[in-house]
Amino acid sequence: MSSYIYFRVSGSVQGVMFRKSTLQQAHELGLRGWVRNEPDGTVSGEAAGATEHVQRL
Repeated sequence: MSSYIYFRVSGSVQGVMFRKSTLQQAHELGLRGWVRNEPDGTVSGEAAGATEHVQRL
């Protein structure tokens, strides 16, 4: 079964490699999607793939 999530994370998430590490983990899990820094200091993204892998992310 496949799943999709949209996420937005706030707090100390920019300048600490959060975006890069999230993207790396998603690729390791075989997920498709994107992650980006937002102007308001949050990080947002989308991920899609096997439900088990989306839940692990």
